[in-house]
Amino acid sequence: MILPTPLFEAKSEYIHCKTTLKKNAETQIWSHILQKCRKNQRMSYSFIMFFIHQYSNFYKNVQSYDQFEQISENRREDFEKCFEKIGYKFLYWLCKNFRDNSYFRLKNEMTKDEVHRRLLVLNIAAVFLSSKAHPKVTLISSILFDQRQKMPQNYGDHLKFYKQPGPVSTLLKGLIRWLVHIHYNPKAITKTEYSTLT
Repeated sequence: MILPTPLFEAKSEYIHCKTTLKKNAETQIWSHILQKCRKNQRMSYSFIMFFIHQYSNFYKNVQSYDQFEQISENRREDFEKCFEKIGYKFLYWLCKNFRDNSYFRLKNEMTKDEVHRRLLVLNIAAVFLSSKAHPKVTLISSILFDQRQKMPQNYGDHLKFYKQPGPVSTLLKGLIRWLVHIHYNPKAITKTEYSTLT
């Protein structure tokens, strides 16, 4: 199975994240990389993709990634500075393979196509979350974050603009709702709910 992988601009950052984080459980090293993620969108994206690639191993029946889960819990403050609470919870649930009723729960009986579709959606989520590290507010970053690149107090009010007909597609609106759903409801999203978004 071919996983979505940074191949161009973020290739070197992804390789750096992958080789460094897999070999080191020391929190100082993780803190150093998270500091880079706060100022570099490509590094931020690569960091999230590293977690997505670890999550993809649940398809092969790997039970859990306790090491990464423990590090994310221990460095929660650093994670939230980088990605806000919504991003921290996204990374946390990747380590847990989400909940049993989640569309994103990987199972070994799934086809490669079914797994790949989920990974592509998560890849798009990584782009949105990593946009927080961009030095300026962009259209993409303004969807999940406010003008200060912070998580809005109320996503209902913040997303009113995107509820109007226009350039934002139904799939994009579904992705936004799903990310917000992860933040407010740890049960993530069910297959039935997901099917109504596409």
